[in-house]
Amino acid sequence: MLKRYTALRTWRTAVANHRGVGPEIVMNNGLLLKIAEQAPRSPAELEEIAEIGPWKASTYGSEILQVIREN
Repeated sequence: MLKRYTALRTWRTAVANHRGVGPEIVMNNGLLLKIAEQAPRSPAELEEIAEIGPWKASTYGSEILQVIREN
C-alpha cells in the first residue's frame, strides 16, 4: 500500500507541475491515501470513492488506474 501511495503522490506532483498548480489542488493527501488503500481496478470502483467526484474521475481516472496497476 505504501508503494501505491508514494507512486500516486509522484503522479500528482507531475500533474500539478504540468498544470501549474499546487499538488493539493489536484488531489489532497487523504484522497490519495484512500485510493492507495482501496486499490480500485476499474473506473466504476474508482468512482465508488465518494471524495473523488465525477470531474476528477473522468479527468484523472485512467492515469490513476494505471498507477495502481503498475504498483
